[in-house]
Amino acid sequence: MTMLACISKEITSQLEVPPDDILNALSLSNSISSWNHETQLWLLTYLQHNWWQKLKSTQLLAKFTQARKQLLHHVTPRSVWDNLLLP
Repeated sequence: MTMLACISKEITSQLEVPPDDILNALSLSNSISSWNHETQLWLLTYLQHNWWQKLKSTQLLAKFTQARKQLLHHVTPRSVWDNLLLP
């Protein structure tokens, strides 16, 4: 089973592009931050690749780099995902 198969279709469909609604972003952040560390890091890589293909945003790349560093240095996952997902 792939890592993507472990993530609910509802969440992946909501993350086709960055959320533009604050409440939706906070809800997604809350869900994702409860996952295990490995899954969160995998999702970061997946989103970075997908969002780059669609948006070509260097600003988003910088946010992903920061989020990865923070997750690897044990910053609270909720604050990492809030920073990444909030519009």
